[in-house]
Amino acid sequence: RAMKSLMSRAADMLTNPATRKAFNLGAEPEAVQRRYGTGMRGRCYLLGRKLIESGVRFVMVDVREPQRSF
Repeated sequence: RAMKSLMSRAADMLTNPATRKAFNLGAEPEAVQRRYGTGMRGRCYLLGRKLIESGVRFVMVDVREPQRSF
């Protein structure tokens, strides 16, 4: 029962319009995008900031290369 509740809360978070809007990095002004950089690291940091601003309470940014993340 507790697991079902957690899964429901996670789904609600991902489908929340404010959270979904955070994933649209292209909506940020060009100057902001340039400040963060166009590489993977900068885009991850920008996404993290936008998620926090949308109300997500915990964000972890992992910028390691996928093949080295284990």
